[in-house]
Amino acid sequence: MALSNIRMEFADLDEDLFGEERHHCSIVETYSARVCDPGWFMEIQADELVSSEDKLSAQKYSADYLFLKKEYNAAVKKYEEVLNILLPYHTVCRRECLEGLVRCHIKKGTPYEALHFAEELHSTSKNSDQTTVSCSVLVDVNLAVRNYNEALRAAQMLVTIHPLNCHVWIKLAYVYACMYDIILSSVEKLVIAHIPSETVKIDQETVSLSVSQILPTDDTEVSDAQTFMSLNNTVNQSQKQGNENFANMTKSKSAKLSWKEKGLQFVATCLLKCYYILKKTEGTALNLHLEHNLMYQKLLVSDMKTLLDEESLNQIRMHVCEETQSGQSSPVLDDGKEFVDRGSSKFKSHDNEFDDVSPTQSNFEEKWFRWIK
Repeated sequence: MALSNIRMEFADLDEDLFGEERHHCSIVETYSARVCDPGWFMEIQADELVSSEDKLSAQKYSADYLFLKKEYNAAVKKYEEVLNILLPYHTVCRRECLEGLVRCHIKKGTPYEALHFAEELHSTSKNSDQTTVSCSVLVDVNLAVRNYNEALRAAQMLVTIHPLNCHVWIKLAYVYACMYDIILSSVEKLVIAHIPSETVKIDQETVSLSVSQILPTDDTEVSDAQTFMSLNNTVNQSQKQGNENFANMTKSKSAKLSWKEKGLQFVATCLLKCYYILKKTEGTALNLHLEHNLMYQKLLVSDMKTLLDEESLNQIRMHVCEETQSGQSSPVLDDGKEFVDRGSSKFKSHDNEFDDVSPTQSNFEEKWFRWIK
């Protein structure tokens, strides 16, 4: 019999010979979803929960809620309780607890405790999303302990991963400003959360300010905006004269002046890059996002005008525009380089996909600030 005839006969068979009647589960006629009151996880007893996962989630929610209420000591205790009962495979919850501990310790004025948890968090980062989170908290905590070299390393890694994100350029600008003792009075409003709440150091050669001088007591209600204004005015008043001498800075053979000028160019370049990113996305921003976009632009322009004179800014603009036109800001895959699918299972065994791309400071600055010598 010809092969074609066999195929025809097979196709002529009735489908009922191969099929079975489907068995349908009975449909529950009545179903009511569980409705919980706000903060239910703070009052529920362990025996009221069905599974160990529910118990774990309730404790994690409690820790997050305590952080939201600014009860940082209680939140730290709860986060540590959750960590103690976590199994090895609870990676996501462990990372969230470590991040919570970092932010709690920064807020309560114990940044060196935060540093330990931040480093542990970073050691568990395996992909771009996790590395973004861990590098972000590393910037915050190293700023809090004034370890600016490590803060710079983390900020540069953020820019390497997200070169078209305005927020990471703001972080990098602020780190450079701290390293070179430069005031960014407007941008500081965007990163005020990075400053420990217990003490705020005016600069490396002056005495720290006590929290009682700038923050409200427990029985005094003052808004965050008022708190910042008090802090910002106190800090800027003591450093105001520092930037005034550099607003119209000229070339000098002095090593100290050259060092300061280099820092100003680093900061101004970061702010300009951030400004251009905001400008490009302004047309697609809506409602609250548009308000934030315009507010950020205003603050950036304000600080750039106090950093350098118009001629110096125009020179930096020229370099940034040339770099943008050359496509450096938008990494392009080399035509001769085969595309690598990081989602493929053959890469799952890799401990960290960023081990070989972490930038050194010299390589990073050569790529993004090559005209600054």
